[in-house]
Amino acid sequence: MLCCDTIGNILRLAIIVGCIAALIFQYLSISSCNFLELESPVGTEGLSFSRTSIGIFFVGTDSECSKEPYDVTEDSFARGARYTSILSVLCGMI
Repeated sequence: MLCCDTIGNILRLAIIVGCIAALIFQYLSISSCNFLELESPVGTEGLSFSRTSIGIFFVGTDSECSKEPYDVTEDSFARGARYTSILSVLCGMI
């Protein structure tokens, strides 16, 4: 019987570690600005590009992420992504 208890404890530990890792990755996804990346040419020749990174809460340009969340009052898609992300983190914590 000791063998089955040990296997059960190992599996419970694996589930708990997996849930903690999932919460960490969800937090990183929320706090980053690398959800979508757009490139636009700079100058008339188009030899260099300006990169705009868009995240669920933050926007960045040329690998510099802003510290303030952008306003999504008009964009229902981004607003829905924010609500879904927050709900997912809360459900994962339970």
